[in-house]
Amino acid sequence: MHQIIELLGRANICIPFFCKKCGKCCREKSVEIAWGYFEIISQYLKIPIVEFINKYIGEVTKIEGGEIAYKMRCPRPCAFLETENTCLIYPVRPIPCQSFPLADFGDGGIKCPAKIEMKKAYSAIGRGIPYLIKDSGEVGPKKEIDKAYKKLEKAGFKEEYLSAFLELNQIN
Repeated sequence: MHQIIELLGRANICIPFFCKKCGKCCREKSVEIAWGYFEIISQYLKIPIVEFINKYIGEVTKIEGGEIAYKMRCPRPCAFLETENTCLIYPVRPIPCQSFPLADFGDGGIKCPAKIEMKKAYSAIGRGIPYLIKDSGEVGPKKEIDKAYKKLEKAGFKEEYLSAFLELNQIN
């Protein structure tokens, strides 16, 4: 996962986002799952939708003519958070989970370590270069990416992060 920094008028640079698997987002935030995801997730878990609702979402209160009424709860921690801070439904997780904390609403005050690392990268690259953060765009010229890489290196980013930066920006 990454975001794009557009160096105004010159380049777009991808910034890596490395989830630290701390589980803070899943323990401290609640996500109301939209009905459209119920079937997708229940199929992924290979359980009937009524069992899915009762086990993970809330309580089925009525089943009539193919319609299911239920009372929802938004548990904390998330019902899908497993030991080792992994997600039971990661491949089919809802949109709010997919975009957290990169969406406009930020990290909701939980101080996501990966988001903090991204902000540090923004700061390191942005020193002396006007930039604009974007969600998509074409990767910029090699010269600008090399300059950004050197700034990340100087700021003390680890090799794993630097390698991901080069890969995202299509430099081998």
